[in-house]
Amino acid sequence: MESTRDGTFKELGDLKKLYIEKGVTPDKNVICYCRIGERSSHTWFVLKYLLGYASVRNYDG
Repeated sequence: MESTRDGTFKELGDLKKLYIEKGVTPDKNVICYCRIGERSSHTWFVLKYLLGYASVRNYDG
């Protein structure tokens, strides 16, 4: 999860580590998805605007 208990985002270093440990790295094409797009849009925002991933999209299926 990208946010803390108080609803703010985690520190950038913590976010980078979280995604890199899961194999989500800036050199890959990343497609975020979930059932209705609510959670995936949050992840898309983190990757695109906070971490600066160049190739990230949100699937709205």
